[in-house]
Amino acid sequence: MSQRVSKYAVLLGTCALALFAAACSQAEQDTMPQAGQTVEVPDLSGSWSHIPMASFQPPPEGPGPVANLMEGQGRGIWHGDHEAPILRPWAAEIVRRQALAERAENSPLTSQQTCSPSGVPNIMQLPDVVQFLQTPDHVAIVYARDHQVRIVHLNQDHPDDLKHTWYGHSVGHYEGDTLVVDTIAMHDKTWTDRVGTPHTDQIHVVERYRVLEDGTLENHFTVDDPGAFTMVWSAIMIYTPARGSFTEQICAENPRDGLTGGFYPIPMAW
Repeated sequence: MSQRVSKYAVLLGTCALALFAAACSQAEQDTMPQAGQTVEVPDLSGSWSHIPMASFQPPPEGPGPVANLMEGQGRGIWHGDHEAPILRPWAAEIVRRQALAERAENSPLTSQQTCSPSGVPNIMQLPDVVQFLQTPDHVAIVYARDHQVRIVHLNQDHPDDLKHTWYGHSVGHYEGDTLVVDTIAMHDKTWTDRVGTPHTDQIHVVERYRVLEDGTLENHFTVDDPGAFTMVWSAIMIYTPARGSFTEQICAENPRDGLTGGFYPIPMAW
């Protein structure tokens, strides 16, 4: 078990959303351990980041993600492997067309460039810092880029008749030193990854976060979407403790492309 496991870890930190902060406070009062009771959860506090432009890493065994064939060939070059066995024909064709567009420097704008929510698991490839705000009943995963927030409902089941949204509905629980997050009910308006792999509204993602002995944070996640993929596949994203502070980053206030100097269109209501 990780040395970062602590007794009854409750982090409110910079809980910027007032409504969520109020809910956190009430949950803490309602579920505070009784005298003599010990509750242990993994401590995911602090700020975490990954290497910019990082691709998903394949798992130690079993089917992995669509690979970026231009990995390490230069900044901002993404060429998905449309021959990946996990892809259904229609999804493979979209990845192929996306790669051709990237090579022609005419690629569709990403969610970062249009200030749109990224969805899961694509949100994991966002640059900059992420924080975990833990309470007894909820975990808020807060991303510095445009302050996107995911709420994980602990020790609950998914409700029936969920409406499909950008981030769907997430429930979670702890298994020893690991936070397990189960997400469903996402619509199909986002990519699965930076190479433009599509998905359907059947997508089901299970993430497993744990702090490793070297102090890094591992997210070993699994994706199941029979509409877009021929099989269940998994991948890994590694985060390291972030340097610097968790700064405000408002996407619509910085529409300039850092590579070309051009401007992205101003985002509109979805």
